[in-house]
Amino acid sequence: MIKNIVIQGYKSFHPISPVTISLETATQKPVFFYGLNGAGKTAIGEVIHGRSIDDAKFHACRVETTQGGPFRYVVYNHHFVHSMISEAEGMPGIFTIGKLDTETQQQIEEHERLLQETRGVRETAQREITRINNELATALNDAKEEVWTVYKAHDKGTFDSFLTGYGRGVQKYFDDLRKFETPNDEALDNLDNLAKRLTDISGDEMSKGTHQLGLDMFLTIEEDTIWQERVEVSGESRLAP
Repeated sequence: MIKNIVIQGYKSFHPISPVTISLETATQKPVFFYGLNGAGKTAIGEVIHGRSIDDAKFHACRVETTQGGPFRYVVYNHHFVHSMISEAEGMPGIFTIGKLDTETQQQIEEHERLLQETRGVRETAQREITRINNELATALNDAKEEVWTVYKAHDKGTFDSFLTGYGRGVQKYFDDLRKFETPNDEALDNLDNLAKRLTDISGDEMSKGTHQLGLDMFLTIEEDTIWQERVEVSGESRLAP
């Protein structure tokens, strides 16, 4: 006897989370499934039939029995009617109970088609999100390694006083460095200039700049006509000695 029917990824059933239908096997009484159109009644029979013939599209579904099997299942549904009892023999509707609402059935089938398309789009988007997240994680790790390489190249040099307290804290150093992120269009000074500026402000003596004095003023003085006059020395002046 069938004790469990596990359905996954077929028609309106969830593509990832399996649905298990457990049957009462102790009393061996008939089991009836009833519900509205589109509730999944037909799908249950199709799963049983599909698993019995090892149809590939039911690979995610299972039919579990009490005795192990294998067993031969006979499912009387629309597929059985069309394959075994031809409509040309004048017996249409032999399997239906009541009047089939064609319009409603078409709407259900259209909704199932749209559902499958939506699931496909969602799965594609999820794969793209996973790919982008992996690329971001790789880029972030590469940036962290490059920054740490630069740190190791200068932690014992001119700028070591600014790099203390990190030790092996790669993540801490990287996070602190990102706080000083500069705009892409800002030009940073090179290390040689930074080292010179550091030396200037770190010395014991005050740094004095070089002053340039223009000589044009002296040329004007030299050309003045007063220098053409003879200077007479007076011996009586108190400045003469």
